[in-house]
Amino acid sequence: IARTVLHGGRRYEEFQAYRPFAAWLEGATGRLVLAEKVARKLGVVLAIENHKDATVPELAKILTRVGSPAVKICLDTGNSFALCEDPALVLD
Repeated sequence: IARTVLHGGRRYEEFQAYRPFAAWLEGATGRLVLAEKVARKLGVVLAIENHKDATVPELAKILTRVGSPAVKICLDTGNSFALCEDPALVLD
């Protein structure tokens, strides 16, 4: 298992509005699809940490889209708090 992140910075510092973030997230998802192929071939699981960028529901959508057992979530609840996630949405 390899812990990784989609973005090295903080969403609330890097993006001033949702639209640029959504465009970045789309690109990051495409790069994750490419990385998944390599990880699967090597027998590695990529554990994507919610690193003050994507919310848990956003990450869940990415997992559904990638659709591979080689990609999972590494949930850091402290990062959820830092991003001001609604705990009710995390648990849905």
